[in-house]
Amino acid sequence: MRRIIPMTLSVCLFSVLGCSASLGSEGGEDETSADDEAGDDASEGGDEGGYSPCSSSNPCPDGQFCFNGLCAIGCLSAGDCAEGQYCATDTDMLCHDSEVPTCTSDSECASSQLCVNGYCSAAPEPEDAGCNLDDYLDDGCPSNAVCLESEDDPELGVCYEMPACGADGSCPVGSIGAVCNNGYLPEKDAICLVNLCESTSNCPSDWSCVYFDQATVGVCSSGAFGTPCSTGEDCESGVCSPLPGFGAGLCT
Repeated sequence: MRRIIPMTLSVCLFSVLGCSASLGSEGGEDETSADDEAGDDASEGGDEGGYSPCSSSNPCPDGQFCFNGLCAIGCLSAGDCAEGQYCATDTDMLCHDSEVPTCTSDSECASSQLCVNGYCSAAPEPEDAGCNLDDYLDDGCPSNAVCLESEDDPELGVCYEMPACGADGSCPVGSIGAVCNNGYLPEKDAICLVNLCESTSNCPSDWSCVYFDQATVGVCSSGAFGTPCSTGEDCESGVCSPLPGFGAGLCT
């Protein structure tokens, strides 16, 4: 059975001017098209659906603050952060986790991160390689990163981002110890400094916190061969070979 398209609809489909699919109103009056009605409704709606400046009644998303009606990245107080975060008003003015998260494998971190010494860190880019492993004070890394040995080449330094310290200024011990940078490294943010310590409480159980001469912060040492030591008690072998002029030695 053939289908017959009503003439009025046929004209609508092929006319370059277009028309309403309606067959017309009684009395021969023209019907207002749906598009025209929608346009009128939009005009009557004014700014509905358009830009609305931020305010106390129209707050910004978590991690942003309102500035002259515009949302900006960062925070001015804890109220600008998500639950479980704090605003680092004395450093980078960003929201950070109140308790620093830890990890034991890459699978516990975001897809763009690696688990580095117990902390999730952004996977380094090629330009992050080549930092100075021999100088913690001037390692050549950004203020939120530290220079650590590359997994593929122990002699190559790579900049790894470290998490901000917790709201109480503490850092989890992690796998090799850590301490919050409370001004120890002036060029770095208040981040967790891996393998450094104020005392043994910042190091894994049974590790030592070894200070070298004139150092403001110590190094966590496991006591294995070649690790720092103050006395033989710090070493698994019981032997600490002094390094003249350094105020400490190495386990041998």
